[in-house]
Amino acid sequence: MLRCRDVVELIGTDALAAAPLRQRLAVRLHLGMCEHCRAYGRSLRRLAESARALAGMDAPPETAREREMIREVRRAAETWDR
Repeated sequence: MLRCRDVVELIGTDALAAAPLRQRLAVRLHLGMCEHCRAYGRSLRRLAESARALAGMDAPPETAREREMIREVRRAAETWDR
């Protein structure tokens, strides 16, 4: 059984796609049982989506939703530094 640390390292990189089938299945099993790692994975996806959206912006954010996305990205980045 994989530890949370192992899963976090794998889902945060491209290494999972290149991992052997057995390891990918172990990650899926762990994610099925571990709410914390699932939440981390969701956060990574949201952060990636926000970063892609922000990268395409030429002007400063003008809508409340855009400002909220930036705050969310900053909050997520702060928790990673801890």
